[in-house]
Amino acid sequence: MREVGNQILNVDKLKASLDDRTLFKDVTFSVNKNDKIALISRDPLAVTQFFDIINGEAKADSGSLEWGTTITKAYLPVENSEYFQEDLNLMDWLRQYVPSHVTDVDEPFYAGF
Repeated sequence: MREVGNQILNVDKLKASLDDRTLFKDVTFSVNKNDKIALISRDPLAVTQFFDIINGEAKADSGSLEWGTTITKAYLPVENSEYFQEDLNLMDWLRQYVPSHVTDVDEPFYAGF
């Protein structure tokens, strides 16, 4: 696995709206290696839309974002029923997401997954 680089995420003047309502605008920040951040909003829909945008699930109205080249992202949205269509126990559900080149996995493997 490759070590994470210094640049994690750059966001520049990101704007999103829903219908005629502006959820956020002019959001600009950079996240670098070892930074600790929190995203806070009075509007949970704005936070959900922001995460959907930075994870490629939705498009921003304007602005840009750039992930660092060494970043692998993962996201479980608030509305996540599409990930739980089958009646599986937790271990079997996690097995679906193990890369095909990984063999002989056991429960301790999933604890670090």
